[in-house]
Amino acid sequence: TVYSPDGARLLSSDYGTVVMWDAASGEELWAATRETVLGAPAFSPDGTRLAVGTVWTPAEIAILDAGSGAELSKEDWPAAVEHLLWSPDGTRLLVGLVSGDIQVVDSATLDVVATWKGHSATPLSMAIDSSGTRLATGANDGTVRVWDLATGGELMVLGAGTGSIDGVAFLPGDQHLVATGNDRQLRLYDVSPEGRGEVFAAHTGGHNAGIDFSPDGTELISLTLGGEFNPAGVTIWDIATGSPQLLVDGLDWFSFDGVTFTPDGGGFVVQNWDETQEPFDPVGVGWGPVQLRDATTGKVLISFAETAGQERQTPGFSADGSILATGSTGSSADWEKEERMSTASVHDAATGELLHRLDHADWAVAV
Repeated sequence: TVYSPDGARLLSSDYGTVVMWDAASGEELWAATRETVLGAPAFSPDGTRLAVGTVWTPAEIAILDAGSGAELSKEDWPAAVEHLLWSPDGTRLLVGLVSGDIQVVDSATLDVVATWKGHSATPLSMAIDSSGTRLATGANDGTVRVWDLATGGELMVLGAGTGSIDGVAFLPGDQHLVATGNDRQLRLYDVSPEGRGEVFAAHTGGHNAGIDFSPDGTELISLTLGGEFNPAGVTIWDIATGSPQLLVDGLDWFSFDGVTFTPDGGGFVVQNWDETQEPFDPVGVGWGPVQLRDATTGKVLISFAETAGQERQTPGFSADGSILATGSTGSSADWEKEERMSTASVHDAATGELLHRLDHADWAVAV
């Protein structure tokens, strides 16, 4: 799920449909169906437009009216769109292609304004710093690149060129950048004007599937997948030293495709393994409930029972931290019936109470 910038609306998507909901009432405001498989949609900075791209060919990029779902513009695209990101002023879209190119696209006309070349393989992640002047990209070629957002000039090339980089993020203050990938390393880079490069690399023991920062910027949380049908783990790291502060292992092997701190930094959200089920069930009978855990002790604070038995997508908090939303790609029972009905769930973050169930006719792959 993705909240609108003002927090009043909630956006979810399955493989072919984008649905807008009223965040307070759970009322469906509109639904827009596309003819091909969608990636995660993105709100424009002012919340008035949505950008959607398709991850399969034939590919397209479309701009939708966020108030009605009406299509404002659409263009066929020559290659699958792996990533979409709005510029801070909303005038440009940054588009990552399977070729490795980064395209700068006019958001009003969908004309390609510039093409930045550097990566030799698909960009899997993008992040803009808080000043809106630099773009960081991580790709399948094992490198992280930092670009001047105004000119497209390549400022830094980081990484050893091994594995793929599927997560990049600037730390608060924009002086450091974190990157994760399938080489089982968590890397912190100095991207200040002095540019010292890599500060530390920590071996996480598995594939890094997601990261998040504490609100004060002092800690980093990472979700590590141990491999097929092996338990996952969550580690909280001290950013200054690179030392682990908390390790919680034995979690659902597939878990979320990411991990999230609570807005106050005192907790985090994961999906646990249901130990009453057969271990490592490939169709997910053993998927346990979504859990809110204490960030200091790892202790379970709230277990969202309604979410048991369903593979979940990365959770999202409302701006004030009072609401937690998750999406699912269905339960094992649905899969056995060859049905793909799924649900985005909206919960009171303080009590775990289920506030709304937002039904989809297909897997809810983004919330």
